[in-house]
Amino acid sequence: MTGSVPARPGVLAKLVPDTRSDVQSPAYTLVCQSESEDGIRCGDVSVDFNDLEQVQGWVCVHMMRYPDHRSFRMIADVPMVAVPEVEPE
Repeated sequence: MTGSVPARPGVLAKLVPDTRSDVQSPAYTLVCQSESEDGIRCGDVSVDFNDLEQVQGWVCVHMMRYPDHRSFRMIADVPMVAVPEVEPE
């Protein structure tokens, strides 16, 4: 049942991004996890982005500066909502 969580006994819901217009946009931040030859982690942190294409752009700029840096951790703040498979009566 990947993606489904028990909302209450007998009712299953699927967790999905909340795309309503009155909900705050997702925010994505990247942290470089790559290490230099002496074992020191880079740790550079991007600004918060609201678009995954902007995140990709930050990665490209970072890799232009540091070609061997290819490992990142994404921190995502994404509004979510549980949608029941069957609406409760």
